[in-house]
Amino acid sequence: GSLNSPDPLVTFIDDCEVNTVSVEEDELDAVKLISPIRNEELEILTDGTSVFQVEVLDLAGKTVLMTEVSSTRNSIDVSTLPAGQYITKVSSDQQTKVLRFVK
Repeated sequence: GSLNSPDPLVTFIDDCEVNTVSVEEDELDAVKLISPIRNEELEILTDGTSVFQVEVLDLAGKTVLMTEVSSTRNSIDVSTLPAGQYITKVSSDQQTKVLRFVK
C-alpha cells in the first residue's frame, strides 16, 4: 500500500517510539486499619518508611483525635470515644487515604 491516502481522515504512521514512564508505588497502599479490640485501641499498620498524620473524625465531620504515626504497627487509644462509626484520614505529604471503623 501507499503511504499517501486519498482519504484525508486516514493517517499513516511509519515510525513511532514508545516511552515507558515509571510510576511510583502509592505509599498509602500499605496502610491498613484494624478496628478497636475491646473498644480501646485502634491499630494502624504502615510500611514504616514515612510519617503519617492520622485524623479521626465522627460522622458529623468533627475531628475527635489527631496524631502522627511512623512505625509499622501503631496503636491509638480510642477508649474515650463514644461507641459509633468513625472516619480515619491517614495522610502523607501529598496523599490522603480515608478508612472507616466502628467502635
